[in-house]
Amino acid sequence: MWPSGEHMPIFTKWRAALGESRALIEARGHLVEPGEEEDGLSVLVMACLFLWDCWIFTEAGFVAMISHDEFGFVLEHRDREQSDVRAQLTRLGVLTS
Repeated sequence: MWPSGEHMPIFTKWRAALGESRALIEARGHLVEPGEEEDGLSVLVMACLFLWDCWIFTEAGFVAMISHDEFGFVLEHRDREQSDVRAQLTRLGVLTS
């Protein structure tokens, strides 16, 4: 959102470590496969640190959103996958219990 809130060398190196060499303007999203939950959580952490908007989707649809305006929400279903997302967001302090 604000260049002063970002440190793009960290982000660029992190993306490269995940195998992404394109610039953020060319590839604005991240696909996280099953079994790569820690990588997905890292995307969320980066978005929080840089005050970026972040939308999280699963195969079942939209799950959560955080905003550069420092708010977010989770759409909760009664399935395990989305409950795990909520638990991870709560652990990070993005959500409160």
